[in-house]
This record gives sequence, C-alpha cells and structure tokens, in this order.
Amino acid sequence: MTKIIDNFNYIYEIIDKINDELMKKWKIKSKEDVYNYEYFIQIMKRTKDLDKNSQDKSKVILNLYCTGIDWIKKREELIKLVCDKYKPARAYIRLQPKNKEKIIYKLISTSSQLLYEKKYNWWNKRISAKSLLNTVYWKYGNDLDIYIVDIDFIQWSEDRKKEELLKEILKLYKDTLPKEKILYWILKTFNGYHIISSWFNLHMFDNNIKEIQKNDLIEDISVKKNNPTLLYWVL
Repeated sequence: MTKIIDNFNYIYEIIDKINDELMKKWKIKSKEDVYNYEYFIQIMKRTKDLDKNSQDKSKVILNLYCTGIDWIKKREELIKLVCDKYKPARAYIRLQPKNKEKIIYKLISTSSQLLYEKKYNWWNKRISAKSLLNTVYWKYGNDLDIYIVDIDFIQWSEDRKKEELLKEILKLYKDTLPKEKILYWILKTFNGYHIISSWFNLHMFDNNIKEIQKNDLIEDISVKKNNPTLLYWVL
C-alpha cells in the first residue's frame, strides 16, 4: 500500500509567515526584497528506507535553491515526479531563509582564501564549484533561526494515541514560549511530527519533556536547529 506525505501547502503557509518575520526583523519595506532570500530543497534516498536486499545506497538525487513560494509552486510537480521515479526518495526543505548577498560574499572570500593558501584539496576532497557552494550554503547566510522539535513514535503506535501524546507535548512546548508572539506549525512525518518554531526556551523544554519521554510509544523527542523538514515522500 502506497503512503504519501505531502506537506507542500503547509510549507507555502510557513514561508509566507517567515517572510513577514524577515520584513519585521530586518525592516524590509517591500515584499519583492524578500526574494533576496532563498530556501534549500534536497531530494535524497536514505539507507534506512531501502529494502534490506537492495544494492542501492543513501545518495543525494537533486539540490534546488529556491527563491520563494512562486518558484517552488512552479516546480512542485517536478519535485513529486523525481520522488516518484526514485521511490522511496524524500524531498526535504530547510526553512532557514538564506541571505543571497551574504552567501555570495562568503563564496568570494572563501574562494580567495583557498587560492591564496593554494589549498586545492579542501577537507581531502577535490574542490568543485558545486561542493564549495553546498558547503557555504549550509553553513552561512542564516538571517532567521528556525527550530524543529522532532517527535518520533514507535512505528506500530495507534494514530489516536499519537495525537493524544502530541497534544501533551504541545502543551509542554507552549509553556516554554516567551510572552511575545512566536510562530509555530506542526508537520506530519513518517514516524511522527515536526513542530516548526522560531525561538523558545530550549532548556525549559528539555526539562519539561523528561517524564513524557519515558512513554513506551515515544521513540525520541529532540530539538534541532536549522535542520530540514519533510516536504514530500512517497513510500
């Protein structure tokens, strides 16, 4: 039986709200100027999703550098087709808006430094424009931190029990929020949920979830900063 997780519409809503936050934080006056930011989509296969007898290995199939909602919408069908073709490939998106100007400056300075030092085998790998771009892109240019509360349940858990536990975890999460308005969303993953959030009190949350983590239905609850979340998956 084919199972599909399609978070595209949720992601469009999230990016729209993140754009509003960027405009407020950096005093950006025009929506058009928000297109100076990009989002990173990666389609990949993971070893743990493959059949035990498969000769295939974990690999990146496609990297996409997206300039916003309209750009992604125009390529939504393409992303789905690639995932279907390389099933069980997943499409992930990093929701940290990347400042293109900062990325370009870092690319120029890093390239210049490598040339000056004659380091043509960076990290014992052959340097290419693609590898340099990917390394700089993943490490630099964040103008807004996004956190993911990754909730994984034991696979055979009943959906009703998962939803009840999610409500409890959400209450513990909301207790850690500051007084000012914080944006958060809930996305479904194969083994549970992602709570996508701007800043909250991480130390308090870690303390709050100690008891609920002992529940037999919960495999793990962890907080990840600037990590990708699931966009689309067919399995």
